[in-house]
Amino acid sequence: MTSSDTSAHVKTLTDMNAHYLCSAQNGDVKWYSEHLADDFRATLPDLKFRNKSEYMEMTAQPRGITG
Repeated sequence: MTSSDTSAHVKTLTDMNAHYLCSAQNGDVKWYSEHLADDFRATLPDLKFRNKSEYMEMTAQPRGITG
């Protein structure tokens, strides 16, 4: 892998992370639907696992995330 390839991968991951966070902040369920794997699992601060549909349902609720 060349440094150019590495830079492109880092940019892709950085962009994906920014979209992930922005989608959480804005309740953008459509973005999650298009980008999360069907077997996506999340562990949140309450230590409960959420599958993709549960996570998207939670994301659709007002979250109050501002930064």
